[in-house]
Amino acid sequence: MIVKLPGLRLPRLSYYRRIFSAYLLGGKSHLTFWHETPAENPNALIGELGEYYMLFAEKADYQGHYDATGVPQLDYHGKIGLQYNPIAIAQYGLEITTCTDASPTRSGGENSL
Repeated sequence: MIVKLPGLRLPRLSYYRRIFSAYLLGGKSHLTFWHETPAENPNALIGELGEYYMLFAEKADYQGHYDATGVPQLDYHGKIGLQYNPIAIAQYGLEITTCTDASPTRSGGENSL
């Protein structure tokens, strides 16, 4: 007997392909953008405005797609394709505006603001 729950939809096969490709097969995926080792920004100050407390060095060195103006786009593959992701853009922007030695693109790299 199959019980159907109203409003419950199982993910489609294309969803599982994207997940398996990124996590099990090590393929290039939008999901790989999110995985980096957390690092504290030594220039961040507590109690006053300034640099963000976390570094996103690996995100600033993102090797994926960018639009004509240098804004990163994540490739969700399949029907979804290239998309802007507001959180990815925000984290990328935080890092490219933070001047640290931890990220080589800070010194006037091609994706600098």
